[in-house]
Parts: sequence; structure tokens; C-alpha cells
Amino acid sequence: MLCMPSLIKGHEIARPHFECIDQMSSLAENHVAVIPFPPTSHARPLANLVLKLAAEAPRVHFSFLADPGYNDVLSGHSSADAPPANVKVFGAITWPWVNPMPRKSQDKMLRLFLEEGPKNFEAAIGAAEQAVGVKVSCLLTDAFYTFACMIAEKMQVKWVPLVVSSPYFVSAYVHYDEIRKCLLDAAAHEEVSSQPDRRTVLEGIPGLSRMRVEDLPDGPAVFTIDSHVLSSSEELALVRTFCEFRSVLPRAAAVVMSSFEEVNSKDLLEDLRSRFKELLLVGSLTASLTPPPPHDSAGSGCLQWLNRQKHRSVAYISFGSVNSPPPEEISALADALEASKTPYLWSLKDELKSSLPLGFEERTCSHGMILPWVQQNQVLWHPSTGAYVTHCGYNSTFESAGAEVPLICRPLWADNRINAVKVEEDWGIGVMVQGGVITKDRMIKCLQMVMGGGEEEKEVRKKIKAFKKVLVDATEPGGSVPRSLKTLADLISS
Repeated sequence: MLCMPSLIKGHEIARPHFECIDQMSSLAENHVAVIPFPPTSHARPLANLVLKLAAEAPRVHFSFLADPGYNDVLSGHSSADAPPANVKVFGAITWPWVNPMPRKSQDKMLRLFLEEGPKNFEAAIGAAEQAVGVKVSCLLTDAFYTFACMIAEKMQVKWVPLVVSSPYFVSAYVHYDEIRKCLLDAAAHEEVSSQPDRRTVLEGIPGLSRMRVEDLPDGPAVFTIDSHVLSSSEELALVRTFCEFRSVLPRAAAVVMSSFEEVNSKDLLEDLRSRFKELLLVGSLTASLTPPPPHDSAGSGCLQWLNRQKHRSVAYISFGSVNSPPPEEISALADALEASKTPYLWSLKDELKSSLPLGFEERTCSHGMILPWVQQNQVLWHPSTGAYVTHCGYNSTFESAGAEVPLICRPLWADNRINAVKVEEDWGIGVMVQGGVITKDRMIKCLQMVMGGGEEEKEVRKKIKAFKKVLVDATEPGGSVPRSLKTLADLISS
């Protein structure tokens, strides 16, 4: 009988309580325990990777250790889309990523979870082994779970972490000490400020030599924090985890990235490969490179509304599921949409609507729609969608590129700024809001650049079409993506 741990109660980490379900018979030769990080932007890529591997390695059993609610991440809405027979979701203790949750509360919950996580997941792994009848031979986890490295070593099994952030994000934390020294040395030469000039270029850091200080994950302040504060602050638990990348990722059997060989610099990948046993870029694990089948679970009446709009006329707006711009920027964005009369579809949580100008929805209801949630790929692939106003998360960037929709980037945190720089300066598939802060005039300018019908829009669309071809070619038989997936499938099968 399989013992399933109960879910977290409220915001407190509960001890496992077990409910019994029928034991499965299995012909599995290998057993992979899969541990996702709670936000959908992390859990869905890992789930999609599992589905690809399950097809590639049918003799391997995958136990997805998460809230049973993740069944809908691993399957569609019909029985025909049920997970493969060699994939099962087993309940486990997870961090209750509840939105909205104040940042300090998130930090506290994360610290508690990182403390409690190892023993809770060890218990869940044991329960999955009992159910499947095969010992776990590999841990496939989100890379944020650096403690999984220690669990795998204790169990004497392989650890394969998945990185869903930009490879540049990983590189920045792998080189944390070097970057810190670079910034402190630069600051020492500043006559007025104790911080280095934000426009300073990071020189001598492999793969990051063109990156500016202001482009670092969460800004340069994270890389100049007093070492005592970094080691003790509850609010810096996640940063401490990122700093562990340098010591734990080289111990992984392979580091997997939701990215493409062809869109990252050769220097960056060579540097990471020199540090890791194996680096596998398996393509975007959330983007559709072909049109998804239409269904209006995308949002209440969302696709029908889009059907009534002109070709490439709608600005789709979403800043992800975790953070959002401050109220004054939400208000400025609304002012820009109203002043420019741009049709819009805005994925905005109900609790954030108070930041909109008074009467905005009523005045723009003829050409705008606000919903708390939409199915993003469905919206991006709709022919009426002309631009995507985004925080520039790594998943979203490739989802937009796959649908050939130019991006307007307002980075918020983590790797967003690095991604936005790549989008605007390297790939040319979108623009970043000037200064990284939305004002009415700046947003109107961005909308005009990518949706105004002029030469700038033509150039962006030309580049995004070419960029998508690179992604498609990489996924074709014999391309870098299927080769990496085959290598990974062989690794977990051995």
C-alpha cells in the first residue's frame, strides 16, 4: 500500500499523514523521483520534461512528488490526455506558494520549507519506492532544491536538476564570488557612491563579459551584501540557495536547462560545461512552436473576444504569477492603453485592480478585457494578438517567440532583466521599457514601436521570424534538442 503525505495545512508545514491507495504493479527497470518547485512557472516545465522522458524511456517509472493537484499539470482536461502509465503523482509536503502573499511571508515560508524539505521528501521517496516496488535510482528536481544533491548522495543515486531560469542567471551565481570582488573593487574607485556605476561592464567573467552591472539578477545590491547578513538574513534564503549553485551543480549527474544551444553564447556554454559533468539544453519546456488546439479554457470568453478584434491589434499583458509592477506603474500602463486606444487583453488579479485609474474599465470596455487568468499559449497564438507586455520570465520569452509575438519588457526580479537585455539587444525580438519603469509616455512609445505599423515593427517581426526558425530547426530530428533529450533518457535509464 502506498502512503501519501497530506497537504500543507494553511501556511504551516504539516508532518506527513498517510492515506493508503492501491499498490501498483510495475515492470519498471529504473525509478525516478521527481520533485517540482511550487510556482507553475517551475512545476509545469518539469512536468513537461517528465512527459517527454516517459515517452523516450517507457521502462522507467516516474514518481511526481507533489500536491495531488499537480495531476492537472501532467494531464489535460480529458481522459485521453491522462498521464502515461509510467508516471504517477504522489502527495508530498510542498511549500504553499499562495498569491498574494507578502514578500516577507514568502521568505519565511521558504526558509521553513528549505529546513523541513529534506526529511519530508525522503519520507515521500520511501513511500513511492514501496508503491512501485523499485528503489529510486535518480532524483529529477528543480535546481532551486539544492538540498536534493545531499539527499541523492546519501541515497547513492543520481541527481539531475532542471534549471528553468536563464543560463546567464546560473552563470551569475556560479561566479558570485568573482562578481562580488569585481563590484567591490569598482565601488572602491567611485568617489561619491559606495556602489559601482550601474553601467559598468563585467570584464573577465567567462560568458558574462558583456553584461552590465545593472543587468545582474535582482540588481548589483545582491552581489555586494555583507557576508554576515547574507548568511543570516531570513529574507535572503533564496539568494543563499542560488549561491550554492557553484558547489552543488558540479556534483549533479547532469544539469538540464529549459533553453536552446543556438541562442546562448558559446563562451557561456563552454564555461558551464567546464564546470558540470554534463550540460543538456532540452529546448523550451513550455513554448509551443506550432499552433495549440483551440479551446476556451483560456479564460472566460477570452478567445471569442479575441476573434472580434483586428489582426495583430491586441496588446496582451501579463506579469506572471508571482510578482507585479507597483501600483503607480499599473496605473501608468492603463493610462497609456487608454490614451493610445490600443485594444488590450490584461491578465490581472482581482486584488490588483484597485491600482487601475478610476473608471478605466468602463471607459475602455469597448476595446479591452481584464481577466484574472488566461491560458497564455492560446492567447499568444491568436492572430489578433500583436504584442506581449511582460515581466520577461524565461518561459514567457520563448512562448512569445514561438508564436512570433514581439515583447515589451518590464523586468521585475530574478533573471527578468538579463532576459530583457537578450530580447532587445541580442535577439532583437522586442523592446524594454526605458529605464525599466513604466510611465504613460514610455509605454505609448513601446506600443508604437512594435505595433505601430512602421519600420521598427517590420524589423522586429523580421527578427522574431528568424529567431523562431532557429528554435524550430533545433527541435527537428537530429537537432540539438532531441539529441539532448536522448542523452538524458539514456542517463536516467542506465
